[in-house]
Amino acid sequence: MTVPRVVVVAGLAIAFFLIGCRTSPAPEDPMRLAVAKARARAKATRSNHESFISSLCPYPKEGLLAGYECSSIARDRERCLEFSLDRERAALVDQSYGKEWRDLDGLYEDWFRARCGVDQALRWVDLATREWSDRTGQGLRENRCVQRMLEERLFFHASRVGRMDGFWRLVEVRQAAGGRALASLEQARAATEKPAVVKADLSGSVRPESWRELVYRLDVALARPPILAQRHCEMLRLEGDCETKLTLYFHSIGEDADGLVVCKF
Repeated sequence: MTVPRVVVVAGLAIAFFLIGCRTSPAPEDPMRLAVAKARARAKATRSNHESFISSLCPYPKEGLLAGYECSSIARDRERCLEFSLDRERAALVDQSYGKEWRDLDGLYEDWFRARCGVDQALRWVDLATREWSDRTGQGLRENRCVQRMLEERLFFHASRVGRMDGFWRLVEVRQAAGGRALASLEQARAATEKPAVVKADLSGSVRPESWRELVYRLDVALARPPILAQRHCEMLRLEGDCETKLTLYFHSIGEDADGLVVCKF
């Protein structure tokens, strides 16, 4: 029996359709695709940033080191970054608004010294009892924070004068980290307002002067980023959400210091 031509054509069409359904890849989840792209951008931005900094002051090789060796390496790299930033500031003399940028750098440094002091203190103090640990190796966390702060300033100035790009991409990818850091500082500051819990047997020491210094530094760490953001946006002649984003960016630097491996021991 002869099969009508129209039936054959219809059958072939259905067969090809079914084959296509089996072999066509499943569509990408839009949310997963967006997250993957964001992570790729963040990784590329961080790589660009770290490549630039490493060209000025190379990162130490990771390895098992004694505490004193680690401290020495950390101090040497901090001095290298400070020297590089001093050269950058010296060049501001010949730039437009050079004095204003130098003054703003001074404001930035006052802030990051306080911020890194907070980072160090919160590592070793019990906010409930106001008891300080007497363990060794306490300076490394502060040094790591200072290194990151200096790195960020060098990258900013290089981007500002056109030697590098990617600063504003860095600001974008740091927004979530800035929010976390701000919340952590606010939580710590609120804890300092509570009465100290009295313990009969202290394993560390109570240091009233250190406690007062911590509270002062927490206030500076919280109050200064919005001021820095406002001044930067004015100098750069940027409006819109510039201040909001730069405020979170500045807060993010302290948290991001946790990703800077000085050395392991």
